[in-house]
Amino acid sequence: MTTLEKALSIVCAVAVIAAIYSWYRPVNAQVQTVKEFVNVPVEKIVTRIKTVAVPVTTVVTYEKPVIVQKLELPDWVNTDTDMQVIAQGDVSPYLGTTNVVALLNTKTGHASLIMKQKPMPIIAFESIGEVGVNYYPFAYKAGIISLLARYSFLRIMNLHIELNGEVDTADTAKAGVGIVYQF
Repeated sequence: MTTLEKALSIVCAVAVIAAIYSWYRPVNAQVQTVKEFVNVPVEKIVTRIKTVAVPVTTVVTYEKPVIVQKLELPDWVNTDTDMQVIAQGDVSPYLGTTNVVALLNTKTGHASLIMKQKPMPIIAFESIGEVGVNYYPFAYKAGIISLLARYSFLRIMNLHIELNGEVDTADTAKAGVGIVYQF
């Protein structure tokens, strides 16, 4: 076995172990697509901070029936007379976590939201799979169709380490490890 073959064997072994680890590890918060409003979990560090009651004479709110209709809020918001909408905002998609904080000006009664995207760790295990079909009309054999699969299991900054596989109608099959730069 040559030095290159040994090095590739080690890289493949590490890739398989990392892929298995990232596939079976417990994930606290995966990317979720929710089509209804849900309560946002509070950060663990914030749950340890003591809350303090602050006197407020007046709070400025949105017209409840109008905002419930426009934002398609759940019925319980509209029916609960003690619940008022004081702030709203949209957060752009981000692969990491975004911290959102509601602020209330106790003099004016106006509320606002501020947000900050937390930086992603430099190295992280991930579990992202892709499958797809490609059509190559200008390949060495016209009209080649290929079926491909990718599984990305490790991210180092913008470099993603992944396992790849591809089968096509030209009777070729490929499997391997790849590095992809995403921007």
